Amino acid sequence: MQTTLAAKGRPAGAAGRLAVPVAGTDPAARKLVMELVDDTGFDPVDAGTADDAWRMQARTPAYCTDLDARQLRRALTLADPEAARVRREAVPAVIGSWAPDDRTFEDIVALNRATSGLHRLLGEHV
Repeated sequence: MQTTLAAKGRPAGAAGRLAVPVAGTDPAARKLVMELVDDTGFDPVDAGTADDAWRMQARTPAYCTDLDARQLRRALTLADPEAARVRREAVPAVIGSWAPDDRTFEDIVALNRATSGLHRLLGEHV
């Protein structure tokens, strides 16, 4: 299974460059991690402190949805803890119903986007 971090990094300024959220309490450490994210081929997005990290956890709009920096910033603001809780219970059941050979990473990204309603939440096709 091909994953985002292993295969989708692009040079800075490249069209279609994806973003990675970074949260942490220590500003210097967060800055360092953001530089590492950039070096690996992704646009770093400051996601705030450790208290804000829930906005990028499993089944939030920012989780496993392969977004660019602008879309990711918006997705982080759209996180809803109750909706994420419901999706955390439902989405694994859907994935578990797929035959193992039919599970692709792209299908999982598409499922996460669909269950988060990103097309509606972002007001655009994603």
